[in-house]
Amino acid sequence: MVSGQLNDQRFRQIKQVIAAGKNPVALEDFWSGKARYGQSGYLVAYIEKTKGRKFLFELLTVADEDTLLKKLGTTEAELIDAWKKYVNSL
Repeated sequence: MVSGQLNDQRFRQIKQVIAAGKNPVALEDFWSGKARYGQSGYLVAYIEKTKGRKFLFELLTVADEDTLLKKLGTTEAELIDAWKKYVNSL
């Protein structure tokens, strides 16, 4: 997670995006729009919380979405839904 991605302003921003139903519906959409830094940062934070920091380092070798989802043991829709629940639980 890059310095500054997980700050209060970005957190409020992604909470608003989720509440408005404008959150990403595909992984490729996380890095788009004004909330891209927060969305992406909190996705990585969610993965770290559920899989551990060591697992994040393993993901650095992943070059495609299918491999990423396979390593995570989930689908794209399930990952995004879990991310939304994680953000809303904070």
